[in-house]
Amino acid sequence: VDGAIHRAAGPALLKECASLQGCETGQAKITCGYGLPAKYVIHTVGPIAQGRVGDVEKEALRSCYRNSLNAATQHAARSVAFPCISTGIYGYPPKEAVHEALATVREYLDEHHEKLDRVICVFLPSDKKLYEENLPLYFPSGSSALSFL
Repeated sequence: VDGAIHRAAGPALLKECASLQGCETGQAKITCGYGLPAKYVIHTVGPIAQGRVGDVEKEALRSCYRNSLNAATQHAARSVAFPCISTGIYGYPPKEAVHEALATVREYLDEHHEKLDRVICVFLPSDKKLYEENLPLYFPSGSSALSFL
């Protein structure tokens, strides 16, 4: 996902990222969107799980979502889109990551519902079924706050 974002945004994004002085696991930092159809890009580093998930990895993944949502609302963004953080080369099992993502978004929206209009989960088609199956556990009313692409 990172490579695709940088290719679409252009070289100015890489230049701004260099000024951020890195990003620790669970943190989130924000840059301009440059060539993307988005005002901002929120950068976060998920935990490296390689199929083994403990409390440390769960909390780090939740921190990614929570800190990203905070960054979005601090910059008055009304919508935010996420890939499935850490489920690619970092090896976080998608069947476990979906619960951390949905629970964290639900908790955030419960406290800050007036700050965001839409949270979009963008992920591989293979993950879509997991989110569709688990969405009612966290958004039982079929809330329109979470969308699928």
